[in-house]
Amino acid sequence: MTKLYSDYVKSDFRSFKSDKQFITAPIYYVNGAPHLGHLYTSIAVDILHRFMSIFGESYFSIGTDEHGQKVEQSAQKNNCEVQKYVDDMYAPFHQLMKVANIQYDSFIRTSSEKHKSNVLHFWNKLLDSGDTYEDSYKGWYATRDEQFYAEDEVEDRYIKNSKRKVAKISGSPVEWMEEKCTFFKLSKYNDELLDYYKKNKSLIGPNARYNEVIGMLEARIPDLAITRSRFSWGISCGNGQVIYVWVDALSNYITAMGDNVDYWINDMIHIIGKDILKFHAIYWPALLLSTGYPMPKRIYAHGWWTVNEDKMSKSLGNVVEPFDLIEKYGIDPVRYCIMREMSFGQDGDFSHDRMKNRVNTELVNVIGNLVQRVLAFTWKEFGETLTINDLEDQDLELLKNWDECLENSFEAMKKQQIHVYLEEVRKVIVKTNQYIDFTAPWKCESEEKKRILAVGIECIKRLALIIYPVMPGSSEKILEMIGCDCKISNWFVPLQQKALDKPSGLFNRI
Repeated sequence: MTKLYSDYVKSDFRSFKSDKQFITAPIYYVNGAPHLGHLYTSIAVDILHRFMSIFGESYFSIGTDEHGQKVEQSAQKNNCEVQKYVDDMYAPFHQLMKVANIQYDSFIRTSSEKHKSNVLHFWNKLLDSGDTYEDSYKGWYATRDEQFYAEDEVEDRYIKNSKRKVAKISGSPVEWMEEKCTFFKLSKYNDELLDYYKKNKSLIGPNARYNEVIGMLEARIPDLAITRSRFSWGISCGNGQVIYVWVDALSNYITAMGDNVDYWINDMIHIIGKDILKFHAIYWPALLLSTGYPMPKRIYAHGWWTVNEDKMSKSLGNVVEPFDLIEKYGIDPVRYCIMREMSFGQDGDFSHDRMKNRVNTELVNVIGNLVQRVLAFTWKEFGETLTINDLEDQDLELLKNWDECLENSFEAMKKQQIHVYLEEVRKVIVKTNQYIDFTAPWKCESEEKKRILAVGIECIKRLALIIYPVMPGSSEKILEMIGCDCKISNWFVPLQQKALDKPSGLFNRI
């Protein structure tokens, strides 16, 4: 039974509205070059930001962490003034954001005067809270982690045939240290955080990370030393001490809000690697509570990468350099493939063989094939895009499959389930290719051919709109070809006729 497209829209129009979000990537420590993990996190947050920007208001902050003992030591080893060293080390991180098409709103450098001023303001609020005191710390300290460890958190291991004491969780060498510090009464907030998280289980994701935080709190968290005196590269708080790098670093989220703290402070969503979960799910919320700020809205910790099932290591020669990866495959294929390679929140393994296979099978054979076969045939037969009007039952079913894809993707992305969103898109593209195969427009008479191709172009429009957060360059190329603006409000707006140029392929087979 034939049905008008306008009637379908009236009967099945869906509206989506997201809450505003202040979404953050962790700021990256500049004591080494950018690696695959930095690229992965940046792309993930960029996708979440772009997606929710379609439906509401989103602000995206990222940056570089430039203080601490490791940075000071590295600068000294390189006979370099520390600020010059961090300026040089920051540059490739900032460049990676451009090359990877990361659309951030704020890039914070912790060595900037703006950030230092904000940290001192936060520090004074912390002192005024009554939650600090002076004492001496004695314990195991890992310079690499910028963190103290308790006796039960360290163990003996052999490193290069030498017995060393290391942190169990990171493997970083530790040394016994004693120094006078300012302490934060972290233990005061232990029960409050535990109770809050048990009542708000959705605040931390995925579930394994939530259980990890609950376990840490149930084991009790000791007070936290929040100043250091053994080095000087940091934000001075007087008496020959500098503010602990994690208090400094976590405060960057408020720095990024600028003059709009009141507007954004209730909407913080932190996307992090699982190795810094304790800092974001325990230290940071306790500091916020102490200084009168609200808790983050959501904390989501993703997994780690291995390469061909081995840990990524310079000694193994298997480090994946992000700039080389982008140069080899192109940024849109990289953005798509590394997000498809693992369920977001779990660990994943990288291999060039799987990368090439995914480019060829999913990008070239599925997405690229759909766009090319429909637009090329339309160009050949009619020379212009076609306006959708009459719909048969099979056409209507396909369009409703696309509507369900949009709805399911929206629900998944509210929970940071990027992998679910991408699988929803892949499935409906496969169905669209099957529709084209089944209806075989190349065998049909003119009017039926027009209808089928008009439906095909409508699906291509929706493909371009929904895939924009992941592959913005490819999306914009498709939308330009068919004469459509990149606005989700165009989902149900039929295309107007537009002269078509001969289409070119979206992706190259490898």
